[in-house]
Amino acid sequence: MNIISKNKSLVFTLLIFFILCAGYYFGNDLGDFPDENQHLGYVLDVTKHGFPDYAHGMIYGEKKLNHLEHPALYYVISGEVGKIASLFDITLIKSLRIVNIFISSLTLLTIYCSLKALKVSQMAIFMSLLFIISIPMFILLSSSISNDPLMILGGALTFHALVLYYKNESARKTLYFFIAGGLIVALTKATGALSVLCVILVFLLLENKSIINKIKDLKKYDFIAVVIALSFIVLYYIVIHIIYGGFFPAPQGDPSDWFEQANPDAPRFSLMENIIAFYQSNMHTLLIPYGHKPFSDLHFREVLLGYSFGVIPIFILLNIYTGLKTNTLKWKISFITIISFIIYTLFYFYTVRQLNLKTGYPGAMQARYLFVFLPAIVIIYAATYQSIKSFLIRSILSLIVISTSLLSFYPSYYSLISSIVTPFYGQIKNDSFFGELIKGRTFEQQFISQYDTLNKVDLYLATYARSNTSNVSLEIVNKAGKIIGTSTVNASQLKDNSWATFTFKSLQLSKGETYTLRLISDDASNGNAITWYAYSGRNAFPMYAGTVYGPGEPKVNRYLSGHALVDGNVIDAAFSFKIYVN
Repeated sequence: MNIISKNKSLVFTLLIFFILCAGYYFGNDLGDFPDENQHLGYVLDVTKHGFPDYAHGMIYGEKKLNHLEHPALYYVISGEVGKIASLFDITLIKSLRIVNIFISSLTLLTIYCSLKALKVSQMAIFMSLLFIISIPMFILLSSSISNDPLMILGGALTFHALVLYYKNESARKTLYFFIAGGLIVALTKATGALSVLCVILVFLLLENKSIINKIKDLKKYDFIAVVIALSFIVLYYIVIHIIYGGFFPAPQGDPSDWFEQANPDAPRFSLMENIIAFYQSNMHTLLIPYGHKPFSDLHFREVLLGYSFGVIPIFILLNIYTGLKTNTLKWKISFITIISFIIYTLFYFYTVRQLNLKTGYPGAMQARYLFVFLPAIVIIYAATYQSIKSFLIRSILSLIVISTSLLSFYPSYYSLISSIVTPFYGQIKNDSFFGELIKGRTFEQQFISQYDTLNKVDLYLATYARSNTSNVSLEIVNKAGKIIGTSTVNASQLKDNSWATFTFKSLQLSKGETYTLRLISDDASNGNAITWYAYSGRNAFPMYAGTVYGPGEPKVNRYLSGHALVDGNVIDAAFSFKIYVN
């Protein structure tokens, strides 16, 4: 009990973490999470023959070659755990998600040890750890079969080594944490390896003279350990390249190759368009749990989490300023973090930019590729929180973090409670749209009413990443063509690629009757208009249909109880809509 009381901030954080993970774990089937079936395919390869089958391995549940290009460490770990626990039994495969719950627990423990080493108060520790577990994708990835949590653990070990260095711990102890973090990311994910490489290079440039003095404290076998670690990484990639013909092998190319074949005339981003898309995509995927079942998120939760992240640049500058002013060394952790983050982000953007110019592929612009830096952000958050003297400011920060953490239960448990709390019917998927909704155009979706009333309708809309000022009206039309309800919103209030709500006051319908959702805008023009997403369920890559190459076949789950029409013409798709009774 004494151990628990001394480390209560960690205990409470882990308890909340496990409860959040449980929501995603039990509420989502295999394959609901990003690339989960692909990762699982390689894990099962290990359970069968000891190593991922990069040449002939299949995506789990499909007759398609796996296309992931990641190094093998995560798959080997999960595959061996599967062997030991006999989890390769088809009925127990979902339990492999527990591996990542354990790995992320180690990440939280490592961050906690860093904060303890910095002598941060229990309250500051608790607030900063709450911050990381309020990030939906951190919890979602921790509850899935994915290599991202192991990559984040490698980042946590690397930043822990920095903390030990600036706390004047032994050179040997610091060195072995650097080795552990570097080995893990180098053998887990290329983006993680590049992130940590940027951190280490900035650290070496900043502390080259001091490091030379520290090296004198090392023994001969410490240098041997460094050589062995580097040799193991180099040997791994040499062997992989010899066997598979590439450092990151995949038998049928990657999504950019498929995109180029399916869209040979795809438009390219201008530089500014690419920068805007890069920023918006990374911010969007930072705030929401993307990749699992579509759901109506709480806008207030996203705003609060955005505020939590918004203060980080200020915290970094404060850390650097106060550290220089008081001649303490902790500011260097913030300095190394921000410089290495900028360098890595430039590499990241350059890569997706070149892919777009070469193939038209918009690029995988997702915030999880930046998650190696999460442990450093938590460390900076805790250190700055503790240094703030104003009780009012600390109280506001605490309120934001605690509120965001509480609201994080909503996406975590949405799949388990949505049918009870917010029942709806309609079509939630989307994969296409039909141009701008300008004056004179109509988008329509027929539906069969499942209840006698209707209170609101959600439509999945896009603003083309701009601020529009037109008015958008949703009409409910009965079988006789009479408008029985209208709701209007201004486009300036709409978010890009998000659900928009149109409210109706207990509109009376007849259960089993056919009605039409008609979307119009009487004042929209080209460049000042929105669009309504639809779902066709068609294979976006027909050239791979019936072959083992290309992405998995689409699983059609389209609304078929009514036609969709664009400007009066029936289309082979269904608009994305949700109709609520309550």
